[in-house]
Amino acid sequence: MNSSEKVLSGLSVCMLVSNDVSIDARVRKEAETLANAGAQVTVIGLGEEPPEDIVSNAPYRLILAQPSLKGKPLQPRWGMPDVWYPVRVLVNTTVTKYRQKRYAEKIDESGYVSQVSRQDMIEAAAPLNFDVIHAHDLDTLYAGNRIAQEKGALLVYDSHELFTELHFLHPLVKEQCAIVEEEVFPHIDALVTVSPLIGQRLREKYQRFDLEPVVLYNGGVVVMDKVQPVADPVRLFFQGAFAPDRNLLELALAMKGLQGKATLSLQGWGPDEEGLRAIIEEYSLEDIVEIIPPCPPFDVVPSAARFDVGVINSIPEDENFLVTLPNKLFDYMSAGLAVASTDLPPIKEILTKEECGITYEQKGAEHTAEVLGNLVGNPEKILQMKKASLAAAPKYAWKAQAEKLIALYVDLRKEIDDERATRQ
Repeated sequence: MNSSEKVLSGLSVCMLVSNDVSIDARVRKEAETLANAGAQVTVIGLGEEPPEDIVSNAPYRLILAQPSLKGKPLQPRWGMPDVWYPVRVLVNTTVTKYRQKRYAEKIDESGYVSQVSRQDMIEAAAPLNFDVIHAHDLDTLYAGNRIAQEKGALLVYDSHELFTELHFLHPLVKEQCAIVEEEVFPHIDALVTVSPLIGQRLREKYQRFDLEPVVLYNGGVVVMDKVQPVADPVRLFFQGAFAPDRNLLELALAMKGLQGKATLSLQGWGPDEEGLRAIIEEYSLEDIVEIIPPCPPFDVVPSAARFDVGVINSIPEDENFLVTLPNKLFDYMSAGLAVASTDLPPIKEILTKEECGITYEQKGAEHTAEVLGNLVGNPEKILQMKKASLAAAPKYAWKAQAEKLIALYVDLRKEIDDERATRQ
């Protein structure tokens, strides 16, 4: 992700994101791309301890604000990852959950809930000066707009999701986010997003036809040199969060019908891990289903490359699933995997165009086993899909996306310079 020219030298950029960036590959890639092109980049996120690799190696600065409720951290010390698992689960399903609910419902002086107004970010940015504020997702857009107004900066909205349609949002947070989007979107200076459909929806909703959305696919940082031969049994793979809407419990159950034909490796973390382990034990799937630890964000492609088929078994629980594109699709392609995915329009469009995978409807574990069984029974087809994935990957990989991001910021830089020239 190195830029040979420092075309953004002297430009000061502030990125806002509502996490600690430890596993947020997109924010890391964007921040590093702009910094390598010469910009001074500050990322303001939320959390307690910055990731060590960012502190020691990143070409940008990370500032973490700590959201709290009456001075108490939202996640108590006993709910942290290094605490014994049963204690951590107990704390996070009781005390942590209660605090998060209270935090979500707390109205601050701006009239917005704390999770939407992000006063912590506004305060962190107060002593600093920026030319561009880059707000990642709708839950940072209010703060981004406030900071941009105070600094006289341009505002970029980076929409990773169709945020107001997310099914897991607290109703009050969703309501306030919709208000923010309606108030701020007409005034943004640029729109970045992960899929053409999200850009199209937002552009049409707010009649901002002057905006040309910049679509940055969440492509892999590296693309593998060659595909690996198809194994026997075929190696199925999932990479990402073990969340209920990923439907991994059903995927694990589907493996009962694939014994001797395929294995499944699940690499990640999340609330469904305990349920996955229970299914593996109950149905004696230890020989064909394994859970492996997550890897650093920039290692996901090499980690995936030793498998054959990347699986996306998500349940489309909200409108967002019908318009967004997940990171794992492009990581699978960069790793040279065939892809088997739930029939979601944006994913289906790419898999059909590139001839590198299949899609299927969610009709239960037996149906999933049947679909995957038909695929793994044809290793030659899988090999052709793997080759097609790798051939198509460069156009979606981060190197190509970085060029689009830098081009956008060159335009923003010109706009800033022109504005300053008119004031002189």
